[in-house]
Amino acid sequence: MSRGEGSPLEQARRALELGALKRAEYLLKQASNTPGEGQEAVLKDLMHLAELWQESGKSVRAARLYEEVIQRLERLHDVESRELIEPLRRRATALLETDLPHEQSCEPAEDCLRRALRLQELHVGPGTIEAAWMLLDLTDLLQDHERCDEAEGLGRQAWDIGREFAWDDTALFFEATDWLVWWYEAHQEWGSGQRLLESSLKLAAELLGADHPRLAELMGAKANMLLQDDRDVDEADQLCARGLDILARSYGDNPVSTDIGPRSPDELAQIRLIFSSLNSIRAHAAFVRGKMLACHFLLNRALLLIDVPDGEVSAEVRASLAAAHGSTLQAMAHLAIEEGDDAQAERLFQRAVAHSEQGDPDRMAMLLEDYAAWLDEHDRQTEADQARREAEDLRNG
Repeated sequence: MSRGEGSPLEQARRALELGALKRAEYLLKQASNTPGEGQEAVLKDLMHLAELWQESGKSVRAARLYEEVIQRLERLHDVESRELIEPLRRRATALLETDLPHEQSCEPAEDCLRRALRLQELHVGPGTIEAAWMLLDLTDLLQDHERCDEAEGLGRQAWDIGREFAWDDTALFFEATDWLVWWYEAHQEWGSGQRLLESSLKLAAELLGADHPRLAELMGAKANMLLQDDRDVDEADQLCARGLDILARSYGDNPVSTDIGPRSPDELAQIRLIFSSLNSIRAHAAFVRGKMLACHFLLNRALLLIDVPDGEVSAEVRASLAAAHGSTLQAMAHLAIEEGDDAQAERLFQRAVAHSEQGDPDRMAMLLEDYAAWLDEHDRQTEADQARREAEDLRNG
């Protein structure tokens, strides 16, 4: 059969199978104007095509195609139809992946998500798992634009829904928990974070069992908040010790990829990051207690655990490793300051900055401000001002 045989819809589907996306789009639009072709089937294929464009990195093109699907669905059904929910959600995701200006990406993406949420509630009812996932998408968007309190409120809504459906969908509960833990840490709301983690730990133990590695992560998060809030150092240390014991029984003391327990580079790096984090938090507890030898040991172990070849891991994991390196070296710099070794402290600060350049910009900005404070104390005002300017530039994008 030649390329031209069959109806436009049949030809479009063959083009999709072959990955000829431009031709498929042309033929699908032709099919949508051809009498006798099923419009629902055409729209389904247009949705699939938009998804393929998005996966190939053509997010602007995908967003435009989702918008066309939305308009066609509105004409085929009405502006309040249930069929609009998914294309609205997908269009929002595609828009947020583009580098379009704010008014062409974030604002219409927010409109799409809010409209999809309203239609979800209209047709299915409030408090659904699908609505909670859209709430989490909306929290990220609002937080990025410094509408922090509104973002936290929506995150709590998603978390409440996640708890309700936790026995059916643990992924939603843990995703909402992780987002809120990040939010409370970023805004230094330690008391609210601790209360959230107490509830989350209790439910996580019921869902997964008391010895599941996921609990170790939550224990570490709670321990960190206790220390940041100048609360019970002993409890924080015990939580981390318990978390490390859980991890060691699940993965071994020094997790590596072996023939017995094969792991992908990303999986191995993630496991080692959790080990490293718990050791770093225990080092903080040791520092507060004045146990400097223990602090040295724990920080060096934390650094050793994230000594992972970053060329083998994904960009996301590589950024996490860079941030962990920066944080650990920064803690070592403070230990050197406590011990009166200014030369070592400066070397460690500089190494921390070099590693953090590959990580989260906000975390890098905080590190630069910490370094600037140290430079101020050593009467190096010009360098301190430069570090602060770099931090401000990072925060302003």
